[in-house]
Amino acid sequence: MLISRSFRDALADVTPGMAAGFFPAGVFTDAGLRTHELFFPDKQATGRRQRRLIALGVAAVIGFVGTGITVRASTGGHQKVFDGTMGKLGLSAKQRETYLRGLREKFKL
Repeated sequence: MLISRSFRDALADVTPGMAAGFFPAGVFTDAGLRTHELFFPDKQATGRRQRRLIALGVAAVIGFVGTGITVRASTGGHQKVFDGTMGKLGLSAKQRETYLRGLREKFKL
């Protein structure tokens, strides 16, 4: 199957990612001596795009997890972060214990 440049451009306007899957097949001349630039679909283009998006997603997850681990390690661990958060809420140590006991009972931890 071959498509013309005008069809490829119209396809790019409707769905930009689809136009990337068509590659030049050459310039052809019809019976009226008009030239047309034609393109053919690459069957492997969608697979490459899908693999690229999966790799990007995996890299993003690894980046987010790595950033979280780095922040946690640089702040001294989860207890220091927890104490800082509870301190910002203005809770004393006794109030924190009561709050945590209530959460444990509520969620049955």
